[in-house]
Amino acid sequence: MPSQVAHGALVYLARQPGEVAEALALVVEHGGTLVKPATEIAWGVAGYFRDPDEHLLEVCYEDGWKIDEAARLLV
Repeated sequence: MPSQVAHGALVYLARQPGEVAEALALVVEHGGTLVKPATEIAWGVAGYFRDPDEHLLEVCYEDGWKIDEAARLLV
């Protein structure tokens, strides 16, 4: 199987739209590589980065999500 095939994804769920760009900047400051900057999408804001081990991760905010005080996504 090709090494570039994604078999899963990890995502950081932001609580506010502006947190996506802030989180990506922090990741880059600490050695991550920006793949796609915070971008408005139909349902919110998303951006992507690679960690130092080359794993692709997403930072995302979606308008419809509800996150409680313990940082749990309510479904």
